[in-house]
Amino acid sequence: MQSIRKILAWSAGAACYVALALTLLAYDNARMHPAINAAIVEVFMKNCVNTITPPEALKGYIFVLNGSHTYTGPAIVNSGYFAAGTSEADLAFTPKAWIAHGGYSADIPEVPAALRHFFDPLGIDGGKTWLTDRGTNWEWIVNNNAFNPRINARDWALTHADNSWSFEKGKEWMRKALAEEDEKTRDGYMARAWRCLGETLHLVADMGCPVHVRNDSHADVAGWEYRRALGDPDPYEVMVDSAFAGKYANGTPDPSLKTTCRSAETAYEIFNTLATFTNANFFTYETISGTGVKKYDPLIKGRPAYSSPKLEQLEYDELDYTYYKNFPGGQRVKMCKDLSYLYFRGYPYIDIDCVESQARVLMPNVMEAGSNVMRLFIPKLKVSISKAKIDGTVKGTVSHVKTKEYTSTAVCR
Repeated sequence: MQSIRKILAWSAGAACYVALALTLLAYDNARMHPAINAAIVEVFMKNCVNTITPPEALKGYIFVLNGSHTYTGPAIVNSGYFAAGTSEADLAFTPKAWIAHGGYSADIPEVPAALRHFFDPLGIDGGKTWLTDRGTNWEWIVNNNAFNPRINARDWALTHADNSWSFEKGKEWMRKALAEEDEKTRDGYMARAWRCLGETLHLVADMGCPVHVRNDSHADVAGWEYRRALGDPDPYEVMVDSAFAGKYANGTPDPSLKTTCRSAETAYEIFNTLATFTNANFFTYETISGTGVKKYDPLIKGRPAYSSPKLEQLEYDELDYTYYKNFPGGQRVKMCKDLSYLYFRGYPYIDIDCVESQARVLMPNVMEAGSNVMRLFIPKLKVSISKAKIDGTVKGTVSHVKTKEYTSTAVCR
């Protein structure tokens, strides 16, 4: 009897876990993340390659990110909730397409991915930086030791040993490709490297989504309209449009974030910078707090409210019942509104108008962070030519220069 109860409890937990996975991926991997990754590549090409004064580490490179050459490697061909229900096959993609594919594959299998894409840089829940919030009664598994992996998005994306497509694994594939003489083998290594970069950029984009940096579970069973009965969705995640990625990619990033990202020597610094910026400047529907029309406490109970932003720190326009925040880049953002259909006031909410206004600021900062993660992913090479003959024969060395991301050096002759 005891074993039957254990089996039933595990089955209920697993079923709940699947339901949670279905709901935590609304900032979806089918459209949103591939679109963001593709836009990051374009911003990287514009800022770091197609420029009169490219960064020193990138001078002399010939980039084919937008080229037609393809690299064959393992790609997701069937998605699923668990690894056993997914499958891969060798496909040939261009580097840009591999990076976009990584935006999709980072959420596969869906159940393990569901709880690993959150990073609260403040650790508001007793120092825990991973997801602990339980948005609905059936989400008991979030705080259950048997199911919650207790891994934050930054560590998962960059270095976690269980992540086969981490930033660190991508650098390993890049090193192997640079040292490989056989073209077919080298191309296979490069395919894996670009996919790793794409999966990392997926997690970078999550650091530019408020609900992923504020320990706010956002179960979305039946959409925003039926949230009270069937879930706890976040309006930004549910309503943000994949078209916003390209539409606002070339906007003005936060000056401080831009300076920090461009001087960063590690991807770790960039993850922290973007997550901290998003956490400090944007609230989720469940974490709005402060004194506006009246005092308003966050809907999430049982832990301290975030210190910023607060309603009293915003500008309130009584003509359109909207709270505004002015950003250093010159943008005036609609943070939330305060007038219901029944003309009740004092209960702020976020609608599609606010979502697009916020995306105008968030997307340029995601692009800035993502393009600089790409900058650090590309190894710095030094080419020295010792002999050049009339027949076109060239002899020399290609040296892999040491950086904080690539801490060892290698020489190919």
